[in-house]
Amino acid sequence: MDIAIIFGLILLNGVFAMSEIALVSSRKIRLQQAADDGSESAKVALQLASEPSRFLSTVQIGITLIGILAGAYGEASIARRIEAALLDVAILEPYAQPLSLTLMVILITYFSLIFGELVPKRLALLNPEGIAKLISRPLHYLSLAARPLVILLGKSTELVLRLLRAKPAEDAPMFEEEIHSLMKQGTAAGVLEESEHVMVRNVLRLDDLRVGNIMRLKQEIITIDVEDSLEVNCRRINASGHSRFPVVKGALEEVIGIVRAQDVIENLMQGQPIDWYALAKPVLKVRPTTTALQLLESLKQSQNHLALVANDLGNVFGLVTLRDVMEAIVGDLPEAFADPDFIARDDGTWLVDGQVDLLSFKEHFEIKTLPGENESTYHTLAGFILSTLGRLPRVTDRLDFEEIRMEVVDMDGNRVDKVLVTRQVSPNVDDDADNTAPHQD
Repeated sequence: MDIAIIFGLILLNGVFAMSEIALVSSRKIRLQQAADDGSESAKVALQLASEPSRFLSTVQIGITLIGILAGAYGEASIARRIEAALLDVAILEPYAQPLSLTLMVILITYFSLIFGELVPKRLALLNPEGIAKLISRPLHYLSLAARPLVILLGKSTELVLRLLRAKPAEDAPMFEEEIHSLMKQGTAAGVLEESEHVMVRNVLRLDDLRVGNIMRLKQEIITIDVEDSLEVNCRRINASGHSRFPVVKGALEEVIGIVRAQDVIENLMQGQPIDWYALAKPVLKVRPTTTALQLLESLKQSQNHLALVANDLGNVFGLVTLRDVMEAIVGDLPEAFADPDFIARDDGTWLVDGQVDLLSFKEHFEIKTLPGENESTYHTLAGFILSTLGRLPRVTDRLDFEEIRMEVVDMDGNRVDKVLVTRQVSPNVDDDADNTAPHQD
């Protein structure tokens, strides 16, 4: 019976230790969510967590009283039993009392550490919010019962802290690195997908991402020029596949506004004359140093889908759209009307987009290097052809190499649009020519 009482006191000590760790390590966000869902226990736990002096004093009172009771009862019962057993051993008889006290202290300390401290605290760390909700009400009632002593201990503690000039710390703000760390933990635990982690990380970087890093360069912008004929402008709209275009007068620096392809089509279908000035909507301009987050806010306020990137002097550097911001978050998106870069033909040849990346071209055709290529000067197949020819390409221009033959089959103005690529069955060998030199027609 005596051993059962001692063990019961040790377990009660463990309950207090578990309560302390559970309330301290609980995440307030999870408790608040449970409280919002109607959990009264979570509300009490939040109240206790917001008053650390109150619950810590209550816990400490319980632990201290249990320690005193366990020691006193152990000395009165267990130590005397051990002493009586030692008195039967003649050689130990002179040391029976100190040995019995020592053994009693060792036994109670061991079981107190295991069942009264370590195991309960580990259990609390495994499920802090659940245990906090479980013990919150009993601890609340106990604090009310011991209120006078709790108030005395709380005031005494605060007095000592003031003498030490120790001020309570405010809730530390959560930094971006901490959010990334939590996201990594969530991904590792399988709570989040890797793609979700990447997207959230990219969203958090929008405030550091400059518009100049995601814009389309000035040379890539397709414009509607009021000085050109309606036929030319309509052909540009049809060929581009875009939905909005800057309307300019000669150059981008003389921009009039933004026109929607849909508005142009509707006017044409209704037989109305096209007035570019009337159709053009105000254009938004942003600096290259504008962040992607600031751009999003500006686009929302102005009800625009794109903006021109220009400096204070009006010099235009490029154009940025909502799509560019989306791609900064989720990665490259497929073009709605884009043709594949490589189209296999029935005769074994390939129709290749002139703007395909040169590295992708070489990987597709398993070519280590192209004769005379210079990656620092150009990055596309069209750039390579232009550099090799030394002039503006024309339809039917052909380049023969050891492994492949390239033939320009379509031009978009001065730009190489499509290239017909044929794998060479055997290298073209001339009597006095180097096999690696291109043959131009």
